[in-house]
Amino acid sequence: VSGERDSFVHACYRAVCASRRPAFVRSKYVTTRNVDLTANRLLLPLSENGEAVNLILCALTFEFTRPFRTGIGHEAQIDLSASYADLLE
Repeated sequence: VSGERDSFVHACYRAVCASRRPAFVRSKYVTTRNVDLTANRLLLPLSENGEAVNLILCALTFEFTRPFRTGIGHEAQIDLSASYADLLE
């Protein structure tokens, strides 16, 4: 996993913990296998004590521009210019 990709995802999880609010995250990836991939995540903060977030429930979907037969591999690079995270009300 690239440093840029890792930093972006961790920042999203930290924002959910700090704000105690759900977030929608959309990330576009560029792969070495010429597959356009977009990941959509819904991050839902959970708390055992009603105050501090100690668990995040995540739903994840992928969008592909075309079918493919092999995996995309771990070398996919995040395209930060086409990625965003929104904290939800």
